[in-house]
Amino acid sequence: MGPSADDVLTTFEFDEGEEAKFDVVELKFDQYFNVHRNVIYERAKFNQRRQEVEESAEEFITSLYCLAENCAYGALKEEMIRDRIVVGVRDAKLSEKMQLETALTLAMAVKMVRECESIKKQQAVIRTDKMPQSVNVDAVKTAKQKKFCKKQTSKPQASTGQSQKSAKPYCQRCGKPSHANRLDCKALNAVCHKCSRKGHFANVCKTPLNVNEVAAEIDESFAGLFLGEVHGQSDTQSKQWKADVDVNGHKVNFKLDSGADVSAIPEVIFNQMASPLALVKPDKKLYGPCRTTLNCKGKFKAVLRHEQKCCTEDVYVVEGLEGSLLGRNACKRLEMIARVDAVEGKMSSEVYQQRYPKLFKGLGCIKGEYEIKTVETVEPFNLTAPRRIPIPLLPKVKEEIARMENLGVIERVEQPTKWCSPIVVVPKSNGRVRICGDFVQLNRTVQ
Repeated sequence: MGPSADDVLTTFEFDEGEEAKFDVVELKFDQYFNVHRNVIYERAKFNQRRQEVEESAEEFITSLYCLAENCAYGALKEEMIRDRIVVGVRDAKLSEKMQLETALTLAMAVKMVRECESIKKQQAVIRTDKMPQSVNVDAVKTAKQKKFCKKQTSKPQASTGQSQKSAKPYCQRCGKPSHANRLDCKALNAVCHKCSRKGHFANVCKTPLNVNEVAAEIDESFAGLFLGEVHGQSDTQSKQWKADVDVNGHKVNFKLDSGADVSAIPEVIFNQMASPLALVKPDKKLYGPCRTTLNCKGKFKAVLRHEQKCCTEDVYVVEGLEGSLLGRNACKRLEMIARVDAVEGKMSSEVYQQRYPKLFKGLGCIKGEYEIKTVETVEPFNLTAPRRIPIPLLPKVKEEIARMENLGVIERVEQPTKWCSPIVVVPKSNGRVRICGDFVQLNRTVQ
């Protein structure tokens, strides 16, 4: 006991010889610290307890057990907790179901409440609607602004019942109310994430985006066909992925798109063909970004030729398409691209050993000696007791130390030294061990 308990002990009254009895002293302390409780008040709190909106079943049941401890129910404790669970649970259907049980016990009620809560959580996952498919973008290109375009004000419309004159002017750089001093605007030196220009935020950017994407789908259960290639205005590398393909005798410059399920050409190129074919109504809907419908004029069956390869594909004609896109299927059939999962002809380690014999002989030590300079004022670290090595690894450690000593990696030292660092034994996957020096203390003193 501490000093405070000794002070409390002096206030107790004992009969002769009771001070030496532990049970009597413990009872006195219990009577001192246990505050007298109002049973009527505790039972009122218990009978008014109901499950809260965000309260779990486990929390509700635990709170009932805690409240019943001070209610002095005696043998009726479990029955009172059971009745409170039936009446206080939030699920009305579950409450009715438990009332229909003629031999309902506390254990049964607790089990039913927990199982009902668990099933509701599982149903929320099972019956969740399918997430929408992600949108693949074919090309993103920032269109140049016209020199003589009418400026659009970024001022919001006035609310109902207010005139336009009462609306406060807004800053066209950050979108917030106008600043008294133009230099106070936070967007003055900011870079727009939409057009990459300096001087305004993206939420007030007026630069339009010209986005091309072709997606096709047959029904709701079909995932959709799309073209998945993104490029910028000055993408020089994209020229390496373009090729001239003969379409029904007409030369068309296509961009190879391995992410596209269909091939498409602009309406302008289709009209330039020497003998344009009649277009057929497509059986698939074409979509742009954000599921916006594209104006597809139709499709036609075309014979595609590239060098010595030839195939027949459906080519879609899309109005406003930036450039011709050759789909994945056509690229594979014309052998213009191929999927490579692994590099063939992998050489074994023996081939490298024969090609570079000097790299696989000896220890690869650097010629000469290196002196480690430490701080003079630091006291050398010397480990007096070696670290324990697991008994199963002890023979392997001795074998590895002997091998390293024979190779000249380490040398035996039988006299005392100023510095002595421990070793760390690491098991290797081949069954051997790797011995490393733990030079933490040494590294802290190196100049």
